Amino acid sequence: MIVKILNKSSQAFSAVKYNDDKVSKGTGELMKLKNFPAHITYSSSQGDVKNYLLSIKNDKVKNKQFHATLSTDKRSHSKDALTEMAERYMDKMGYGKQPYIVVFHKDTDNNHVHIVSTRVDKETGKGISDSFEKLKSQTAMREILKELYGVDHDERLDKLWGYKLSNLNQLEKLLESSGYKTSVKDNALNIIHNGVLLKSLSVDNIKYTDDRNEQRKKQIYAVLKKYKSSYSNNVFQVVDPRTQNTAYVSELQKQLREKMGIEVSFAYKDDKSPFGYLLIDHKTNAIFKGGDIMKMGDLFNFTSDKINKQFFDILTNYNIFNNEIKPALKSYLEPQFNCEIKDYMLFGQSAKVPYNIYDETRNITKHFIGNYKDMRFLESRISFIENDNKVFVINKPEHKIFDLRDLVGEQHYSLYLRNTGKDSYSSLDLQQQTQVNSLQQTQVDSRNVTFSDLLTLSSASDYSSNSVSADENEQKRRKKKRR
Repeated sequence: MIVKILNKSSQAFSAVKYNDDKVSKGTGELMKLKNFPAHITYSSSQGDVKNYLLSIKNDKVKNKQFHATLSTDKRSHSKDALTEMAERYMDKMGYGKQPYIVVFHKDTDNNHVHIVSTRVDKETGKGISDSFEKLKSQTAMREILKELYGVDHDERLDKLWGYKLSNLNQLEKLLESSGYKTSVKDNALNIIHNGVLLKSLSVDNIKYTDDRNEQRKKQIYAVLKKYKSSYSNNVFQVVDPRTQNTAYVSELQKQLREKMGIEVSFAYKDDKSPFGYLLIDHKTNAIFKGGDIMKMGDLFNFTSDKINKQFFDILTNYNIFNNEIKPALKSYLEPQFNCEIKDYMLFGQSAKVPYNIYDETRNITKHFIGNYKDMRFLESRISFIENDNKVFVINKPEHKIFDLRDLVGEQHYSLYLRNTGKDSYSSLDLQQQTQVNSLQQTQVDSRNVTFSDLLTLSSASDYSSNSVSADENEQKRRKKKRR
């Protein structure tokens, strides 16, 4: 979880317009409007919100706008969870009684919310102190994560101290793999999280040991040999152009970490190929020099391929549940990003898709198929891919892929084939479908479609299902008559 206070100065509360524009485009959702007077509601204009914030005056406060973001890794936290964090965050920052808005953004791969308020106290007219604001902000977020999810950095670090290490480099690799940053200065190891110094340890007081379980080494060797034969060992670079950081990844590393608790940490400088690796064994809390168990060249194949981190994050979010998914995904993603995707780069999530995402995708897809002519605007939400005589559906915002027939069932699958001219059904039923759709007077805002909006179109969906059943009954009647 990352929290940032955006320092851009604004006397006119430009962040209100910025977030309102997101809502208007359908990439944002107003989650909370708190501590405003009764005449300002969720349906009020951005001008009403801005004018009220501007009415709380104090000419001595130069930067009246308070603007912060809370961001989670991919979809780790829902919009409701982020909104709850935002409320707790504002309380801890001293803005709990101030007027503020919380807007959820869904235009990036990481769920996040923006918070906008005023630095002028609405009760006293005094300025709210921004001294040490960033430090206070990080402290508030650590407390919130501990309150809501039991995340305690002191406990986490205490557990890491129990790992068997041989040197300072191994300790730094262990901390980095756990989400911390480190630096050594004046003979002290500084441990940092989200820009905040958590601990500073004297290097001389860190205890190391060469004691290792030889039997465990043999077990790890057997695991490496088995997994190498089952998963791709092709290593490629993931480059973050924003930070210029480079990481070396492979499917083999992912499977070792997720299934066996063995983490691979490469040793390299800049963007040059790794010259060694460590194995962090979370099962026995020990770190091994990889070369002592299996030579790096025997375990991994280093390629020259590189991929942008933002794009790679998209790839890893897809649920790749069988090999049929890979060519379908490649045909969909390669033209969009103008790049070549190697098969060994596709090793997304194997876990089941959360039910709420599955259910939403299924319902939206059914409504799209059942109301084909009038629902084309939903192409911003879903996309259909045909590959090797199979049809897949992609949930674009969530980066999930589904087999169309498994998702919607035979009736809607057949109707999709008819709508797209890929079946032998007559065009008469499709014309009837279009006529029924044209009778619908329901107006749907295509900028910000919600599932509740789609439910208003259920009558047409019912018709589409019934029309398929009617066809089947008519065919049975004709066969019986011929007999």
